[in-house]
Amino acid sequence: LLGKVPEQGATPHEGVAQLINDHTALRAPKVADPTLATATSKSAAFDGPGAIRPSDVDGLLVFEGDSVPVDADVQALEGLVDHYIRNILPKNNVALVQSKIGVGRHGDVNAPRVFAVATRPIAAGAELFYTYGVEVWLSLLRRAALAQLVCCRPSPARAAALASLIRGIEQVSADRAPSQAKAIADAGSMPSRYVLPLEPLPPLDDLILDDPDNWQRLILLEELATATECPVETLYANVDHHTPA
Repeated sequence: LLGKVPEQGATPHEGVAQLINDHTALRAPKVADPTLATATSKSAAFDGPGAIRPSDVDGLLVFEGDSVPVDADVQALEGLVDHYIRNILPKNNVALVQSKIGVGRHGDVNAPRVFAVATRPIAAGAELFYTYGVEVWLSLLRRAALAQLVCCRPSPARAAALASLIRGIEQVSADRAPSQAKAIADAGSMPSRYVLPLEPLPPLDDLILDDPDNWQRLILLEELATATECPVETLYANVDHHTPA
């Protein structure tokens, strides 16, 4: 995508002079009851935008009593996804199109390029929006829940709720694929056949079993541990537990 900024000499003839954002973010809501907010470890390593925090998922858990999560709030998740899908048609204003153009000194070399093409009139200076697809956001939510599950040694109750959230994310992705595909086709942002639900993770017991020979968990720890902020109460936990898949 030709996406220079004006400081780099961008001109209308050379392409898009701004980044193209998704029209709607899909994130876990803040925990409504502040008494249920999870205290977390604090470290400079978790100050960046790539940090994975308990708050990334806690708003999609159902709490009972003294901050004990008991299940995933699938209804809230469905509401977030439905809101995203409803915004596809009214807010999306560009499609990404691949084409070949002449480049090189004499313009005689055909090179593939991706262009943003307006799907409706866009006012000068208005922001460009492109549908990333709900699966982009759901995969981030699932990754956050998986990081908490694998890296933080959660209590049995929290582990079960996180596992339920992961499976709920996958189910909602599959259930909403047809309505998302229709909205994307109506908006003309990309071919609706590109809408694919998340591939379910393998059995979660296999991913989180705390065993030195469990290579799947070791790979996940290597990928996620340095970016994951854990609830304070689980930092020094040393309790064996078994999580349903």
